[in-house]
Amino acid sequence: MKELEALIGKEVITQDAYTLGEVQDVRYDGFTWEAVGLKIKTNKGVSEVLNIGSGKSMILMRTGPYVINQVILTNDTVAGIRSKISVDSDAIPSTLYLIGKKVYSSDRLVIGVVESVDIDVEKWKVTSIIIRIDKNAYSQLGLRRGFFGGKKISGIFTSSIVSVTESIALNITAETVKSQMVIL
Repeated sequence: MKELEALIGKEVITQDAYTLGEVQDVRYDGFTWEAVGLKIKTNKGVSEVLNIGSGKSMILMRTGPYVINQVILTNDTVAGIRSKISVDSDAIPSTLYLIGKKVYSSDRLVIGVVESVDIDVEKWKVTSIIIRIDKNAYSQLGLRRGFFGGKKISGIFTSSIVSVTESIALNITAETVKSQMVIL
């Protein structure tokens, strides 16, 4: 399990030591929450080698069994990776689009704002969101506001998300959020 921030900014390198570029975001399927690809800002000259885009293009590299440490290492050479890459498309939902959105329970309580997203990089699935609790939600969630405030919770699974528009609507009540949340 990785937070989105642990993927963003990592360089993507092929098996033959060719640097494709840097991860900018993760694109996901809006119905299944499966991660469909890594949005990568290519390095200069990569577009010519891959025959895709121009200059410093944004590409979408399908997810796969990559080694993720300080960099993301693919199991393909630069020639083999071509079949796993396409031009990036804003038509595919983006995990960064979730950050900063207000989250509402089914009983219309503002739980807070999405601060991060958890991604299972083994199954390549967006699993849950991390929320900075709204100051008016503390009492309904049975929490005491700390001296510095700003508590965060996890444990809000993407299966509980009904819709993502200007805000995120959950299909669970504040009481259910209270029972399944983990305070960070």
